[in-house]
This record gives sequence, structure tokens and C-alpha cells, in this order.
Amino acid sequence: MKKSVWTDKELEELLLQLPKISDNRDPRDIYQNIALKAKKRKRQMWIMPSLAAAAAVILFIILAPNLINWQEPSQQYMSLNSATSNENMEMARNDNTAAIEDKSKDVSFQEDNPVKFEADENNPSSEKTLADDVERTAVYEEDLQGKELLTYAIPDANGQNIVPVSVLVQKEDNKTWFDQFKETMADLKEEEWGLSEYYPLHANLAYDSLKKVLNVDVPRDHQYGFGSASEIMFKSSLLSSFVDGDKVEKITFTTENEKGIVLGNDEITELVVEKSSTPAHGYLFLYPAKGKKPFIVPTPDEYETINEAYAAMRKELETHQLKPSLSEGLQFEKVVPDNNGTLSIFLTKSTNATDLQEMVFSIEAILLTAKNFGFKAVKVENPPVKNIGPFDLSKELQVPVAANKLSIE
Repeated sequence: MKKSVWTDKELEELLLQLPKISDNRDPRDIYQNIALKAKKRKRQMWIMPSLAAAAAVILFIILAPNLINWQEPSQQYMSLNSATSNENMEMARNDNTAAIEDKSKDVSFQEDNPVKFEADENNPSSEKTLADDVERTAVYEEDLQGKELLTYAIPDANGQNIVPVSVLVQKEDNKTWFDQFKETMADLKEEEWGLSEYYPLHANLAYDSLKKVLNVDVPRDHQYGFGSASEIMFKSSLLSSFVDGDKVEKITFTTENEKGIVLGNDEITELVVEKSSTPAHGYLFLYPAKGKKPFIVPTPDEYETINEAYAAMRKELETHQLKPSLSEGLQFEKVVPDNNGTLSIFLTKSTNATDLQEMVFSIEAILLTAKNFGFKAVKVENPPVKNIGPFDLSKELQVPVAANKLSIE
């Protein structure tokens, strides 16, 4: 392709042929626009380097620790492994400590069957917790401070067993125990306790404190002689209510102030409250329809020896809906009385129990039976643990004052 060559003259002629161009803008406006664009260009050139520098500083701060630790990677790795190992060892040590503490709290009559009978030796407060977790059903000497003990023998819901119920009321200076006995009869909660509604008695009661004689005066249409069961319950409830203590030695009867009372086909004038220790009753468990706590009630039969009574306490009495108070896991090697009123019970090595609360109830049945046979205290020999609930087996156990403490408040 042939290249065009323009002479200067030809270029000049061509430029002269172009249209005339005129700029009507003020020269100062033109200068201001040019200066403004130049200033903006300089500012943009300054901002960009500043942003880049700031980003570099931030990136350095983030990467600095890693860059420093990267210089000694082996030490860092070893430190991490060491920390992890120490943490694992500490966790294992805590697990072992917890297992040991749990095991130390579980004390049993058999190593294969751990049961909590004794507090942790390293935690004295746990003994109080265990004692607070179980209940005693009887009345003990320490319960009598400022209180009057009133005992009422109440038939159970089926009229088969006599349940001695002990009520503690505040002593009142202007009232005798007999005044409070008569007043409290109306406040008993027999049905609430799962027993028969029996009190107050439909009779007038009078007490001779000098002769220690209680007189029971009934109306002629009384119901206490209708049927042999009613007759037995009436006499048994009176005798059992006053068998403890020495306040009443004899009960006399009148019918509308005339001597004697007709019960069934017989007429009786008095009953003697026997205080002898033999023969005597054992104790079995009676579970009411409401509640899990049993009543500890006398056996229907009396026994010549305490060993016979304890043997009977291992058997269920289905006819009276009574359950054993001594389990197969609580075995006696021998029972030895002494001349000081203490009964020593030697436990066998195979003695075993699985329920702390039931064990406490069993101990109370043992103590109440010992009391019936005239003993003042029981010493448990060969105890596998020191404490069973509130009972310290390293010491003599004082027998209760009365059975089945209940509240009327």
C-alpha cells in the first residue's frame, strides 16, 4: 500500500479549511477546573498508600504470635502434649477419688451387697444426714422433756390387732395426766392413721391416784359385749393402755354406777394390770393401707423366753396380716442376758440387710421386745458397722419408753 506524503503547505491548507472553533469560557474558570482535578488526583494517590500500610500493620499483628511460635515448633508441640496429658491424668485422678469416696460411703454387712449404714469417716456431717434420712417410731427418754406421755391401745382397721399408740402433749400445771388423758381421747385421728375409730370410749372414767385404780362406768346399752371379738378388743385396749408405767394397777367396772359389767355371757368386776416380765409378747410389723411406715405391734401370743419371742418375730402371721420384724439377713448367733438388766445379742458373720430404714425398725422391735421381758438395755456384739441410722452400736442401746409415737397436732 502506497504511503501518503503530506507537505507542510498542504497540511496548512487543510487546517485552514476546518470550521472555526471558539471558547467563550472565562480563563479563570478554566484554570480552576484544571487545579481541582490536579488536587483530587494527588489526594487519591495519598490515600491508597495509607490504606495499604494500615492493612499491613493489621496483618502483622494477626500473624505475629504464630510467626514467633513457629520459630520453636517442637517446644510448642511438646508443651501441648504435656498439657493434654496432665489434663487426662487429673481427670482420671478425680474419677478415682470420686469412686473411692462413693465406696467409702457405702458400708454393708456383705462386701458384695453395699448398703449405707455408717457415715463417711472423712465427712462427719454425713452421719447427721444419714440419721436425718431415717425415722424412729418409738418414744425414748429424751422425748419426754416437758411432755406428758399418753398411751392409747387402738384396734386396727380389721379389728384383729391392738396397736399401742403413744401421744406426747405439753404438760400443764393445773391438769393431771389423767385429765389430759381424757381430754386427748377426742383428738385422736384413728381413721387418718389407718386404724379403727374407737375413742373416746362410751363410758365415764374415774381415777383414784392413791389406790392407782381406774374405774370404767358404762351405760346399760353399751356395745362392748356384742361378740367375742368386741369383748376381747375392749379388755385388751384397756390393759394395753396402762401396762407401761405404774399409774394404773387395777381396772374396775360398773354399769350405771352398779358393780360389774356384762361382756358376752360373762360378768366381770375388775381386771388386774399385769406388770410381770414373763410370759411376754414379741413385736411384728403391721403396715396400714396408707403410708409405708409400719406400726410395731405386739404378737397375739406370749412367750416364755425371749429367744422364743425373737424366733416368732421372723415369721409372717397371715391370719392377722402381720409381717416379720426380723429379716433373714439379720441373724443372731446367741442372746445372753446379764444380771444388770442388759441383753447382749451376738450377730453372726453372715448378717446382711439391704434397707437402712427397715433395719432401724427391726432394731426398735428388738428393743421393745427386750423391754417386755424386763431388760433396760441391749448391747449388740460383733457389729459390722458402728452406726445404723440414729443407733450407735458401739454403745448399749436403751430400750424405748413406748411404741408408735404419733402426733395429733
